[in-house]
Amino acid sequence: MRCWFAPEDLKIGDKFRTRIDEAIRYHDKLLIILSEHSIHSDWVETEVESAFEKERRHKRTALFPIRVDDAVMETDQAWAADIRRTRHIGDFSGWKNHDTYQKQFARLLRDLQAVDAQEVAAPSVARPPKTKAAPTETYRASLRKNLVEWFDDSELHDLCFDMGVDYEGLKGEAKSDKARELVAYCERRQIVPDLVAKCRELRPNVSWEGEYE
Repeated sequence: MRCWFAPEDLKIGDKFRTRIDEAIRYHDKLLIILSEHSIHSDWVETEVESAFEKERRHKRTALFPIRVDDAVMETDQAWAADIRRTRHIGDFSGWKNHDTYQKQFARLLRDLQAVDAQEVAAPSVARPPKTKAAPTETYRASLRKNLVEWFDDSELHDLCFDMGVDYEGLKGEAKSDKARELVAYCERRQIVPDLVAKCRELRPNVSWEGEYE
């Protein structure tokens, strides 16, 4: 099971808020540890709100709360009280006891995997056939060139965020590398038209026209 953990995965110089927001957006689930300290954290509150927004948008469970003490059961913090009223909270208050911890951890993994299984088993919705979304070699090169020429590093990072693409996960360090990999990423997922539409919205005076195969 892959995970993102801020103390280990943040790079030196990363902006905390931006990277944490991206991590919540790119990963399927947010495991929130509720404690006397965390329920008074503005950052944790914001992260929970981001997870709730993701649930509303994608219509599936993203927030998995566990507690290591009784603070959330007694708090008057509105957001934490809302979790208490609406979610079953995993009880890790006995985490110092090895057997108790192992039992609760096994249950947590089981429940996380059960949600994955339900999503896989969910009946599929009929979708219309996909239109051509693979750019020609010439158009592919043109897109990359435009991205390098008309977006600076920060703007390209924001573009990736808006597209739901992990900028840091794109291979390479230079802007030209990131631009090339972004086009390739969108081509593999047949979302180049979405990329073009977003670029046209941000840079309406640039020519984004091209042909698809």
